[in-house]
Amino acid sequence: MTPEKAYLNAIKALHFSPDPVQKKAVQLTQALYEQLISPNTSQAARRSSSTKNTASNWFKQLQKNVLAHFSRTEKTTIKGLYLWGGVGRGKTWLIDSFFHTLPFENKLRIHFHPFMQSLHERLKNLPKSPDPLPIVAQQMAQEFQLLCLDEFHVQDITDAMLLAGLLDTLFSAGVVLVTTSNIEPDALYKNGLQRDRFLPAIQLLKQHTQVFELNHDTDYRALVLEKEGCYHCPLNDYHDDMMAQHFIKTGDHAEILPQSITINKRSIQVLAVNRASKTHPQSIIWFDFNELCNTPRSSADYLAIAQQYHTILISHVFQMDEETDDVAKRFVHLIDALYDHHCILIMNAEVEPDGLYEGRRLKLSFPRTASRLKEMRSKLYRGKHAL
Repeated sequence: MTPEKAYLNAIKALHFSPDPVQKKAVQLTQALYEQLISPNTSQAARRSSSTKNTASNWFKQLQKNVLAHFSRTEKTTIKGLYLWGGVGRGKTWLIDSFFHTLPFENKLRIHFHPFMQSLHERLKNLPKSPDPLPIVAQQMAQEFQLLCLDEFHVQDITDAMLLAGLLDTLFSAGVVLVTTSNIEPDALYKNGLQRDRFLPAIQLLKQHTQVFELNHDTDYRALVLEKEGCYHCPLNDYHDDMMAQHFIKTGDHAEILPQSITINKRSIQVLAVNRASKTHPQSIIWFDFNELCNTPRSSADYLAIAQQYHTILISHVFQMDEETDDVAKRFVHLIDALYDHHCILIMNAEVEPDGLYEGRRLKLSFPRTASRLKEMRSKLYRGKHAL
């Protein structure tokens, strides 16, 4: 299966008419697919894998690899892709389809936030070094030839400072980047602190990827989504009762009993939980929004929840604005984790998804969260990811 064949099959299955802009994006993924599976590229990938597996001391070997690499003048001629545009344009679907068609293993598809979290963790665990970032980047380059990053959107100053050095080493090591974003490269980290130090990262993205805008007006998510009874608003007693009925029904005779669970060695209160068993394979948990997002939590906490529970209920999601930007940012990370792990989400909220955030700081990134909320409440999504 190639990217072009996967696209045509999807168009046929969903009864859509081919869109010329989206078709052009598919042609770009097809061309990149053909470059990546060429014999020369495949041999290079095998050599990288062999080096990784036979090294007796990975740290010393990585240092040698970095020095050896920068002594070479030849650099990859394969340019990746930077697909950007509004929500619902099919960007994530396009890179997912492209990623899954590639017939080799040394590739990584990950959301931007957990990728950066992994980078910070690697740097923290690395033995002392005067310049650890190239070592970590070279370690990554030995693990994957292709990196697919979903939702490239820089908000954190620390991430902004790291990205130029990281991208420079990854590209120099021959890693091909395919990424999506709601924002064109030149607008990344706009008005951010010390943005001038991030500008080299933008230049690297433009140099090593082909930038393509999916600028058509059709929202493909909206075409295939149907409103389903798992998103309840406004907040009232009736919808509180609906949430309880969801838990009882989904949990197969589960009892609603407030308790606490431990996530990453920290306690968090829950309204109810029903862990997986032989008779009922679904693990279900019910949170209050304040406890989940209005308290100090990290992306790692949300990833752990997404990995441990199949169905997540969230009650009393209130409308957020500039005074609750921290809450909104945690909520964005939470929804990304649940979506990427194909969790079933049931929630009640003050307003519909498009109105959940009225601030300015996350104005560009929150529409993606709203779009994902719409998809996650659809019959199509729930049917696809039901156990």
